[in-house]
Amino acid sequence: MARVCLLVFLAASQLERYGLAAEEENAGALSSSQTFTKLEGESISFGCAFNPPQGSKFFIKKGLESETLLIQTSDDPTQRDRFSIGFDGDIFYVRIVRLKQSDSGHFRCGVGNSSSPDLQRDFELRVTDEMCDGGPAPAAPAATVCSEAEGGTMRVTCSFSSADLFNLFFCKDGCKKREVLVEASGFTAQRGRFRIEYEKKGVFHVTISNLTTSDSGLYSCGVDVTSAPNPCKTVEIRVTSASQIGSASKAAAKSCVLSTSGLSTSGLSTSGLPTDVSQTVELSEDKDAEDNDVTETASNGFSVLLIVCLAVFAVLLLTVLLLLYLKKRIENRSNIPK
Repeated sequence: MARVCLLVFLAASQLERYGLAAEEENAGALSSSQTFTKLEGESISFGCAFNPPQGSKFFIKKGLESETLLIQTSDDPTQRDRFSIGFDGDIFYVRIVRLKQSDSGHFRCGVGNSSSPDLQRDFELRVTDEMCDGGPAPAAPAATVCSEAEGGTMRVTCSFSSADLFNLFFCKDGCKKREVLVEASGFTAQRGRFRIEYEKKGVFHVTISNLTTSDSGLYSCGVDVTSAPNPCKTVEIRVTSASQIGSASKAAAKSCVLSTSGLSTSGLSTSGLPTDVSQTVELSEDKDAEDNDVTETASNGFSVLLIVCLAVFAVLLLTVLLLLYLKKRIENRSNIPK
């Protein structure tokens, strides 16, 4: 029984990896169309069927009036330019590498004739060069404004529920892929004057040292969540030149917090800020809390499944041991001389 539970868990993990619904029990039970957002240069793998039947496998891109056959094969893995069809155990999947914005569109993969397939599955792909969904937020007064003197250091604090699972990044202006100033796949990363440090529970800090007036502008911190629009928070940094530094500027702190309910006033310029800016941040945190609840629920569900499997396994083991014990006693009794 324990082995069965383990196999079920591994199969579910593979289905999730390729975007196949966990409720799929056969090749004909395919989930509805899905939408994926990816960055230029990345890759995407999409599961077409679990335990598919024998026959021709195809991968096409759908247009408004016609369809383009990208690749086709029988039951063997094959590749054509950036497109490929492969098999991972019982999963038949398609893959596109080195994605371009021109790849955006609707796709279909399946088994049989592409014009009248035995089974098929559709998905929509959106390829962008923007790290944040729709780009960064507009400039002040909508964005948080943080000020610091030239030559100083600015520390921006961000918080996302998914920050402990994916890469972190910090970018400027339009937040294109090429405009990423620093990116971290671990706890810390540094590139020139920019540094990312992960703290705990989704909180991380971005430090900009030796500020210059050219550093003034719009910045975004975010999490690269791969198959979905990246969550981002935006801040406008204003660097005051040495000739404009006054006593108030020299006394200002150097921290800028974007993730708490009620923004920290330490080092935060309130000029041009709307009166409800704190409420806006609170709403973002509420969404993060909901995400944490969903994650916790999923984790609890798996724990319950594991406990049930272990309990069933223990009962079966005790039953077998009891049967062996009774059998041994019967054999011993039969060997007693009369």
